[in-house]
Amino acid sequence: MKNYLLEALVSSYLRLTGLPDANFVLRKLCSTLATLFGKPNSGWALPLRHICASMLSGHYVPQSNNPPMDALLRAAPPVSFHQIKGVVMVAAIIAEDLGSRSSSSAEE
Repeated sequence: MKNYLLEALVSSYLRLTGLPDANFVLRKLCSTLATLFGKPNSGWALPLRHICASMLSGHYVPQSNNPPMDALLRAAPPVSFHQIKGVVMVAAIIAEDLGSRSSSSAEE
């Protein structure tokens, strides 16, 4: 069930990054992704690589198919401004959300 939820969230995020007026919805979706990643038993390893791989391929890529980051970047096709913005936005919001939690809640 977690994998289906993750696939739906990431796929929705990929679709919305191309829309010029979706910033508010993208921020909310990023916060949801950050919350999912912050859960100790989420099973979502390396979220930025996962989002980046999915963004570069244009569709959801299962975590098990994620290449190493250097291989991912070497094989990257040209990307649009919206795609770059989408990866940077999710990275910034994950960092903000996880950084704002107290150390005791992160450990829990």
